[in-house]
Amino acid sequence: MGFRMLRIGGRYLIVLTMILAVAGMARAGEAVRSRLVCTATAQAATLGGCWPLGGLVMGRDGALYGTSWAGGDTIRGGTVQAGTGRVFQLVPPARGDGIWTETVLHSFGDSGGAHPAAGLAMAADGTLYGTTYASRDGQGSVFALGARDGVWRESQLYEFPPPPKNVPPKGLAADGAKPMAALTIGADGALYGTTSAGGFLYPGRNGAGTVFALTPGPNGWSETVIYRFTPRDASGHPTGDGGMPLAGLVADASGVLYGTAAAGGGDCDCGIVFALVSGPGGWTERILHVFRGGNDGARPMSSLVMDARGALYGTTRFGGAANNGTVFALTPTADGSYREKILTSFAGDGDGDEPVGALLLDGSGALYGTTMQGGGSANCADGCGTVFKLANLGGVWTRTTLHSFRGIGASPRSNDGARPVGGLVADEAGMLYGATMNGGEGSAFITPDLAINCDSGEPGVPRGCGTVFSVSP
Repeated sequence: MGFRMLRIGGRYLIVLTMILAVAGMARAGEAVRSRLVCTATAQAATLGGCWPLGGLVMGRDGALYGTSWAGGDTIRGGTVQAGTGRVFQLVPPARGDGIWTETVLHSFGDSGGAHPAAGLAMAADGTLYGTTYASRDGQGSVFALGARDGVWRESQLYEFPPPPKNVPPKGLAADGAKPMAALTIGADGALYGTTSAGGFLYPGRNGAGTVFALTPGPNGWSETVIYRFTPRDASGHPTGDGGMPLAGLVADASGVLYGTAAAGGGDCDCGIVFALVSGPGGWTERILHVFRGGNDGARPMSSLVMDARGALYGTTRFGGAANNGTVFALTPTADGSYREKILTSFAGDGDGDEPVGALLLDGSGALYGTTMQGGGSANCADGCGTVFKLANLGGVWTRTTLHSFRGIGASPRSNDGARPVGGLVADEAGMLYGATMNGGEGSAFITPDLAINCDSGEPGVPRGCGTVFSVSP
């Protein structure tokens, strides 16, 4: 097993607070030194990004594509104009031990979208599709990024509108808002996704989120809300439905969509796993599992993966034996229901803690994932996170820690990543790639008179602008 850091970025913004609070809830390997990517000229410079929150996608040529929540800043006349995120590409070296080459494909500072919180979806023709949490005139956007004659161009496919000014006491069916998840490209060419807010509104409430579809047509893309979550009724009583979906969707061969909602499900408010089935009367939700907390999971924040038998695998941020998160499986039964099994519970401290990224399923049935905390490093409060493998060995699911992140220490040579919040992607050789929200470097040096600090200064908050890493299992 081995660990290697590929790159980092630079800018400042305390985004850890956002990713921890948005859900409404309260070791092997040797790292090589990180490398800061930053280009500057006398009049204008595009800075590297900061805090990659989503997972990566890999192109057919082995290049990695991802987003960062902030960065893409521009210096004009000596003034830093803050960027609101970017899309980047990392091209592998000709030799395995060489340097990866980074290219900023798009910066959101001058476009309608702002702050991408999720990874990308890649179509067969190489077009990239993604979401932004905010937007210039509304509450988030969906965008496309395509290359033509070697030039990448971004286009906004849809902007979620501002909230309505007046909401009647009985509620109002509105559009979604604030997408935080990657998109799914359907077999029909439509884009399917979730929004963390919006949907069915009551006075004084932001809405519990939606599932939407964007369909291409001769006059552009048209959006349809296919489901609005309603975890509570007009009086505030639980309905049993889920709420606040923070993850993307997975589709089976028949077009059924599967996903998770981080809240709702009844009095526990611990979240659900759901399916959406399309029929003559529209889309119908089916709740496959309600999380109960305790030894069961709580607060699923990641998308699901499906094996060839139709079993679903995912993570919960909390719950389990030590309330530090779980990996679970939902297996379909003969009567059409799903049976849940907790495959592993995280213990925190030196073990992993709080898995929030999606799992990766390999051809042998093994699962790979990350935990946002744990791993034992003193450079981060509650640890800097881990990469793990979970394999079914003779009917027993056995977990192995592949790498424990160390964050930024006193020595420059100890500048490891910290806080992986996205999932992993693998190349044909089985090498794993991912991103960490923190770690790498503490500041971006631009000119002798200007440096941007990525460190928040808050006790226990990890330092650094983030990394992209590889792990050899």
